[in-house]
Amino acid sequence: MRIVHNLEGKEVDWEEFQRLFKGKYLNECYFDDRAKEFHDLKLGQMAMDEMETKFTHLLHYIPYLKDENEKNQCFLNCSTLF
Repeated sequence: MRIVHNLEGKEVDWEEFQRLFKGKYLNECYFDDRAKEFHDLKLGQMAMDEMETKFTHLLHYIPYLKDENEKNQCFLNCSTLF
């Protein structure tokens, strides 16, 4: 577990640091844009490994998608050519 110090010198764990950082530096619009990008993701002209990387990255912005079967279905929907 990583430990970092906040400005007051108190120790916080990594998850708390990420939450505080995102709350201060990334606004709601940023997260909405990433969620839209996730839902609009299609294979198109990308290589499959590129699409997989992008899907995995954007999945971090979709906290309500927890079930593995739902994630798999979303990935399959993205990987269709049309």
